[in-house]
Order: sequence, then structure tokens, then C-alpha cells
Amino acid sequence: LCKFLSMENIDPIHFDGEYLSTSAINEQYPAARVHSTGRLFVAFMVDNGTTDILRYGYTDAARTYFTYVDFTLTNGRTGGEVTFCEVADSYVGLIWAETYGGTRTVKYRKITVTGVDADPAVTGTILTNNTADFFTGPTVATLADNSYIMVYGVQDGDDHYHLYYRTSSDFLTWAAAVEVDLSTLTDANRKANPALLVLSDGDVWLLFDYVESIGPNDEELTNIYYVSSSDKLATNSTAAALTTYTEYGEVAEHPATAQSAAGTVYMVFDRLISSLKMDKDSTGWTGAQSAISN
Repeated sequence: LCKFLSMENIDPIHFDGEYLSTSAINEQYPAARVHSTGRLFVAFMVDNGTTDILRYGYTDAARTYFTYVDFTLTNGRTGGEVTFCEVADSYVGLIWAETYGGTRTVKYRKITVTGVDADPAVTGTILTNNTADFFTGPTVATLADNSYIMVYGVQDGDDHYHLYYRTSSDFLTWAAAVEVDLSTLTDANRKANPALLVLSDGDVWLLFDYVESIGPNDEELTNIYYVSSSDKLATNSTAAALTTYTEYGEVAEHPATAQSAAGTVYMVFDRLISSLKMDKDSTGWTGAQSAISN
């Protein structure tokens, strides 16, 4: 993880190749936001061996340095994706996934922008799943009416990939899961890495990557798709592609998006360009005629 540039008219945190933290162990699933106080805040998972750590960081008011607070997961838990948003009273609402013994749990925690628990501490479980072979997300956003929406994805049985949303009025109690209408996409094709954007007019955009086809050697052609909604995803537009890659050698995954003060929407995503992939199971492999056939 690297430091990023502040575009405000104050001393910036330069994108100078420095590490965001000094940890020497694996860091993953980063999330970053701007708080209403002007501070930047970030969160990510740290692989700490037997038990992972949810690391939260915030800047000083001038955005010149980060201070970190660690929340250690329950013993033996493996941390998953992290997401957060600013909630009522300027608190920060953290949501993350963790796994233990085949059971995946999505949890929440409410803290101040400086990483201090509410008094008493506000933390709990949103959902538990021990049947899905595949899980993606969660992602969360604050809606125009100061309620909240969360999206995640699972594989329901064999070859059924669905995205679900849940809403909350207080960040603590979450409604039952409702499937996002992606009926125009192939049910058996994976939908992953959901990302939410609430526009200045209150509409919600949901972006995700979608496997359009699978090649003869298990190559995946993925593109970024999105739907929009004016009623918190109760209904949504037909899924439409934002990227248009057509070959397995160049694909798009893992979108993130934001809207500028001027109203322009920006999207970034992973662009994967692959090299030649061959093994003994590849189409055209001659096998017995090769000294390295196996």
C-alpha cells in the first residue's frame, strides 16, 4: 500500500513511493475515504500469522501523517475485504468479512474518526454463511437520507452467482438480504468485486466485474458492468458494460469509483494482461511427444 496525494490547498501527503504503514507482513483489502472533518481515513487487513488484524488509520487535520489503530480479530480468524463509510454524528462505520473453519461472517464496528470505540462499544454481526463456495465483498455506502446500503455476492449452489443488498437505518440493524436484479446476465457466470457509488442526486450505482466467457484452458474474459437505481436497489436498470474487452489476454476486474465536486464520475479498475498459459491439459498439447509432457 502506498501513500496518496491530497489535492487540497494544504500540505499534501505525497505519492512518493513510501509505504502507507511500516508493517513487514502481508497487507490487503484497502479502503480509503475523506471524512467530513477533512481528515483522510483508511482501513485494511494485516496477515499477522494465526490471527489477522483490521488496521484503521487516520490523518491529522492538515493531512501530513497517519496514525494507526489495530483491531485484532478473534483468535484464528482470517480477515477478508474491508469497507467503511461515515455514519451519524461523524462516526466511522467499519464493515469487514472474516472466515473461520469454513464459516464466513460479516461484522460491523462503529468508531470515531480517530479510531476510538463508541461508549459502550458498538460492534456486532450482520450475517453468517457456511454454505457458499464463493463470497465477494462487502461494500457499503451512506445514502442521501442518511441510511446505509451494503452489497455482497455469493455462489448459491453449483454455478449460481448472485449479488445481494441489505439496508439499514442505523448501521446496527440490517434488513434481510434481497437479490440485485441481474437477470439479463448469465446466472452461472461469476459476478464479483461489487463497488457502490451514491451520486450527488441520490441515485445509487453498483459496479462489479462479470465473467462473460471462459476459454478452452479456463481463461476468463471479464469486463466491468454497472446498474443504477433511484430507490436503494429495490429496482435497478439493466446491467450494462463499462469496459469492452473482447480477448482473454486483456480483461478488466475490481472496479472502484468516485464522484468529484464538479459532478464527474471517475472509475479505476485492474487491467490484466496475461502471457501465454499452457500446460499438459491445454488444447493442442502433444503430450507423449514431449519430454516435459507431465
